[in-house]
Amino acid sequence: MVKSIKPVVHDNEFSRYPSISPNGEKLAYILRNAEGEYNLVTRSLEPSDYKSKVLYKSDGILQSPVWSPDGNQIAFISLDNLGCQISIISLLTKKSLSVVECSGDMTNPIEWVKKG
Repeated sequence: MVKSIKPVVHDNEFSRYPSISPNGEKLAYILRNAEGEYNLVTRSLEPSDYKSKVLYKSDGILQSPVWSPDGNQIAFISLDNLGCQISIISLLTKKSLSVVECSGDMTNPIEWVKKG
């Protein structure tokens, strides 16, 4: 049951693609800052702790962050001068890994699937 609704991003931020963590405690989203840089950001949904953390920065476009089922990784789409990549970043190590190339016109969201 929703107790109240409060904004968790500022009006002066260009924020897109919100994704709530599996445990419902964090939000991942893409933020474009004033310099035009795209950032993959996480933020607590706890009202007493709205601190945001930039996990990944890019001069290219970032899209569609999605949490892994265990909440320890986030997959996202990156479009830059190297092309279109689907990457994964670990929230534990803060290291990212490009896992597959994608078409440059990819606009569909991505999702985690069980192997097998």
